[in-house]
Amino acid sequence: MVFLVESSCEERPQCANCDKTNQSAMFFCNTCGQVLCGHCREETHRARMFSLHDIIHMSKRGREVNRKCSMHGEPQIMFSTTKRTMLCITCFRESSIDARLHCIDLDTAYTQGCKKLDRAVMSIRELQNSVRDGVFLFKALLDELRKNMETEKHNINTLSENLQETVRRTQDSLLREVDGQYDAKDKLFRSQLSSLGALLPIIQVHLLMCTTFSSSASKYEFLDLVFQLMERLAAIAHLSHPLSSFPRPAQSSQVRSSFKSEFSRSLEPLLSSVGKGRGGEPLTMPSGSSGCSEKQSSEGGCASRPPSAASAMGPASFAIPGSRRSLSAAKLKILESGGPFAEHCKTHDNKFRQELTGKFTRLKEEAQELHRDVTLRRCLTRRGRVEEIVRECAALEEEFRAYTDEMEELRGVFDAAWDDQIQRVYAEQEVFQSQVNDVASLRDENKRLMIIAQQLEPYIRSITALMERISPKLQVPQSQGASTVSVVESSENIMQQILEQISACKPDQQQRLLSRAGLRPSRSGPH
Repeated sequence: MVFLVESSCEERPQCANCDKTNQSAMFFCNTCGQVLCGHCREETHRARMFSLHDIIHMSKRGREVNRKCSMHGEPQIMFSTTKRTMLCITCFRESSIDARLHCIDLDTAYTQGCKKLDRAVMSIRELQNSVRDGVFLFKALLDELRKNMETEKHNINTLSENLQETVRRTQDSLLREVDGQYDAKDKLFRSQLSSLGALLPIIQVHLLMCTTFSSSASKYEFLDLVFQLMERLAAIAHLSHPLSSFPRPAQSSQVRSSFKSEFSRSLEPLLSSVGKGRGGEPLTMPSGSSGCSEKQSSEGGCASRPPSAASAMGPASFAIPGSRRSLSAAKLKILESGGPFAEHCKTHDNKFRQELTGKFTRLKEEAQELHRDVTLRRCLTRRGRVEEIVRECAALEEEFRAYTDEMEELRGVFDAAWDDQIQRVYAEQEVFQSQVNDVASLRDENKRLMIIAQQLEPYIRSITALMERISPKLQVPQSQGASTVSVVESSENIMQQILEQISACKPDQQQRLLSRAGLRPSRSGPH
């Protein structure tokens, strides 16, 4: 930069012969070391004695910078490619043998430096083209963003025309959400556009700098400054910009809002008997979806598609997420259990979900991008890409057909296995039902036994109290009460006999009763 500024501020010297300055053309005689105007060049140097003089245009003569070695005062005749400095003959002789291998003459160094500078300039020009395309692309994205924002607002307002107070609150929140998306993406795109716009002047200034430097610098000045210039160009070439990592922007221009889902959720009590919204689309759509994907909406293909089976279900579509969750849980159990069907499920996931679905998704995205390039961005696309997509779709159709035939063959194998499993399940159900019946019968008997024991409890309590009155030694400790009750409960016939004897008992028969019970009366008791 300093070299360009100083070169542009040089004064124009006067002619050494006529003391005039020709603004159009001034020359310099390297042999004489004098400045010549165009007239004096033709007049004074016309003689034969001046035929061998080296006369060049004044613009090609640079300032005498580093023409002689600063250390030895000798002309610089060599250039070191490792140190990137010019050497005189003394410097060349004082350098090591390995360093001499990397020394070349000034003309060769000048030629190589020009080639390297040309390559650096070409990379900068490619960067300039990329930045210019990015500017055009972001301008188109801003237009698309504005149009999509207006379209989305129109859809939201159209859907809310027939609704009053309940819809109005939802409408305001959705409009704020869309405006927020628009503001965020608008700010992002404008910041990226501003960064690209700020990069263009820098690139243009350095391109002009390279052009001026190449045309005005001598080979000494060129070799002295060209590598600094190339380092600066390399630094500029590696500057980060929004399109440095990916050729397309990371954010799209779509403005999406789940307005149908929000309206469905807010108006469910009012529209539960309707089941379908305007245009044949169900109002019970999942959150985050407005009838079609982001790329499908840009193609305008949503309005022309027939309603799906889910849209024809009406209010019953609320049960779909739960059924999908139960299906996923059942599939997970099948995969964990193992067996032929589990292996088939794993193979199907690898073949269908990863391979076939991946190919179809890639082709769909490419077709959608081509459609956008043609209809919205109006940019050039490769001619044969459409034919390639058609051929790949045909090949994918053949793969689908072959895989469908393979699935039909597996159906017969699994049908036979499923029939055997159904018969086995029926037999297991019958055995299990008989086991349930046995448990229920035993449970009923246990309930009856518990009722009988509860009925015997007051009789046992009265017998125990009577025997304690007859003989205090027969008093049963409280800790042994539970075992006594259990023994009496298990001897129903014996207790019945004891009750009969107690009912017919007389005072003079107490001793007989005690002797029958295996107990002796106390000495202090009655006789």
